[in-house]
Amino acid sequence: MLYIDANGAHFIIDKGGSIYQTASLFRITYHVGLMRSRCLITQRCEPAELKKLLS
Repeated sequence: MLYIDANGAHFIIDKGGSIYQTASLFRITYHVGLMRSRCLITQRCEPAELKKLLS
């Protein structure tokens, strides 16, 4: 099965620096859609965050 423009995450890091493993490293992961930063979705990005996302 081919997933064009699909993203997956094996690890997620929260703002506090905690790391969560979401899938085995031995598996391919696919996301339902494009992954986007939470601050872009809520339109509440700090200037430093926005600069990193847009660079």
